[in-house]
Amino acid sequence: MTPIRTISAAFALLLAACAPETLEHYGIDEAYLDEQHELAIETLDALQPISIENNLEYCGDIGLDLEDNLVATPAVAGDAVSCLAADPPEDLYVTASYHTHAAFDPEHESEVPSVDDMLGDIEEQIDGYVGTPGGRVWFIDGEAETAEALCTVLCITADPDHDDDVYGIIPEAFTRAGLEAWFEG
Repeated sequence: MTPIRTISAAFALLLAACAPETLEHYGIDEAYLDEQHELAIETLDALQPISIENNLEYCGDIGLDLEDNLVATPAVAGDAVSCLAADPPEDLYVTASYHTHAAFDPEHESEVPSVDDMLGDIEEQIDGYVGTPGGRVWFIDGEAETAEALCTVLCITADPDHDDDVYGIIPEAFTRAGLEAWFEG
């Protein structure tokens, strides 16, 4: 190896050592996670009008197909307060779930993920996304056991009957314990 190549190789190793580590989130990197967020927001926004009109939750999965393309499975309908996604194709490596929270109902706290939403993703060892009647999109990090608002009110299509004042001030992030306390309080 010539001295210039030796210096270049040493410099490359030094840069690699100084570079920030990639996100080791279920074995995926930060760029993938950003792309997954974008797909989830687009998918939930497309589902919101029918979810609100029919007052039903719609749900599915996000993952990698055999060509390493990030895809969302077709949504299935649940009921007004729950949804069970269809079994994903065998050739899909599922990394996240997604679902809407149906139409606005002042009797049902639907502007944050439910504890069951979070526990389901934790149990399946995946992430999750929730679209709310107010137009929020929540990201549930199943590994960290947290939920954070990727975007707040009116980020995606919202129910015209939605009244954000019903719930008081809604935090933009929750730990698992914080979410449990929110519903107990």
